[in-house]
This record gives sequence, C-alpha cells and structure tokens, in this order.
Amino acid sequence: MSIFAARQIPAVFVLFVLACAGCATSKSSAGEATSTGNVALDYYPLLPGWGWAYDVERDGQKVLALYAVAECHGNVAVIKNGDARIEYLVQPDGIARREGGLPGDYLVRLPLFVGATWPVSGGHATVAEVGRVVALPSGVYRDCAVVEETREQPNRVTRTTYCKGVGPVAIEMRVYNPMKLDFETMVRATLRGVTRPEDAAKAE
Repeated sequence: MSIFAARQIPAVFVLFVLACAGCATSKSSAGEATSTGNVALDYYPLLPGWGWAYDVERDGQKVLALYAVAECHGNVAVIKNGDARIEYLVQPDGIARREGGLPGDYLVRLPLFVGATWPVSGGHATVAEVGRVVALPSGVYRDCAVVEETREQPNRVTRTTYCKGVGPVAIEMRVYNPMKLDFETMVRATLRGVTRPEDAAKAE
C-alpha cells in the first residue's frame, strides 16, 4: 500500500489488522481498469468506496492488512487502517503524502515514464517500469507502473507496483545489511483483494 508514512517504514508494513469479518474483496483481471480523469488516481484510486486487503510477510509471520478510503474532501483523501489515519493530497501532478496541510513526498508523480525521478525525504523515487503485467493469486493485473523509493538511514529500497484501475498490488521493502554487504527483503505485501465502490454499495 504504501500508503506510506514519510521518514518512516511504509505504513502498509507496520499497521496491521489481523482479521476482519465480512470484508468485501474481488479479484481483478485485464479489462477492468477505468479512467477517473486523473492519471494518478487511475493508478491509485483514492476515492470513496475503495478498499484493499494485503497479505503481509514480515519477520517470518504472515498477517492481513486492511485499508479503506474513509473520506475525501477537496483534494484530501484519508485512508484508514484500524484506528490509524493516513492522509494524501491529490494534486494535478500526482498523489503526495499530506504533511501539515502541504504536499510531502509524492507516491506517484506525473508524467509516468521509465526513468522519471523525483525527490523524497532522505532519497529519491524512480519509475522503474511501466506497462507491466503482474500475476498474483488474487488476479492478473495489467498496465502497472513500478515505483522504487531509495532512502538512507537505514539504506533501503521500497518497490511499489501500482496497477491502473486497482491501486498498489505489490510492495516490497529491502534493507541493506552491512554484515552481508547486500540488501535483504524485510517486508513483502501482496494484494489479496480489492473492494470497489460498487462492491461496497452491494454490501450495504
């Protein structure tokens, strides 16, 4: 998800919900992507009625993490994970974390093309891939963009795959281990299911 906290380990990896009865999810596949009129929102639909469930692996344990768009007002979108609230600003040039009412680090910044880069706290973000097809147990996702955030203290790389019409479907954080002189995967999250506005309406 992300769904990240600036200057911290991504929130999707830290704020876990262990169970949720009746969480509506659906598999996604090719042809389900729709346009919102904002390219960044197409890749991360921070709109009412959207929710995501992730299978998260960390420290040898697997848990379920649930996120949902709790509210939208103006260009501000709020995602809830349990009692935690994560705020984002939907800008004409992308989606940024909200910090004190101002745009912080961008999750997705336009235009999206391979090699595009922008600064983030303690490092930089780079678009590593576009147009990727990702196959997961929850479905096959097309037209995906991969963003890598490289940061220091500690040295780490967070790789997030955003798929058009779905949102983040895979997130992996690798941290440098000076003893091994290499990066190790510390946390991995994969999309189990997504709740769309029409799914939420049917559940009411």
